[in-house]
Amino acid sequence: MAYMGKEGKSCAFALKVAQRTDDIMPSKNIDYFQDRYYVFNRRLLTFVGLWPYQESSKRLVRARLINFIVIVPILFQIYMFIVSDLNMESIIELMQIFLPNLCFSICYWNLNYNIMKVKEMLDRINSDWVMLENQRELMIMQKYAKIGRLCTLLSFILQLFFYYSRTYYTIVRIISMILN
Repeated sequence: MAYMGKEGKSCAFALKVAQRTDDIMPSKNIDYFQDRYYVFNRRLLTFVGLWPYQESSKRLVRARLINFIVIVPILFQIYMFIVSDLNMESIIELMQIFLPNLCFSICYWNLNYNIMKVKEMLDRINSDWVMLENQRELMIMQKYAKIGRLCTLLSFILQLFFYYSRTYYTIVRIISMILN
């Protein structure tokens, strides 16, 4: 007799599905970074020049462009420190933008410097997918891949918000300097 759930429905169907999916395992020849769990990470890392499997010349061009985008606001903020009156209010106002910029820049430069470790980590993720032996392991990998995708998406949204607000702040400061 089949197990009856709380709603009185038979769980026999769920058992049959579980038995069928035990036989369905991902192919060993799949590029897992094209998979729905990692495609956003791959595209994002490629865009910022941190995808280690990318052609090195393209990666270098993108990394230099991002470095330029990161360094210019930091230099502008250092300039603002120099020309501003150094009272507590102006220092706090400048630090609100400068410190997050500096933290993000250091994180980016750290990843760029350790690109081979990033490659090793991605190789390990790929080998973990290849070495899956049963459906339970597949479900665990999918669970954590979904969490990773969500963390990447949230991080990307926060970075977009940060950059838009930083750009707005920088433009307002430049306009106020020009008008004064």
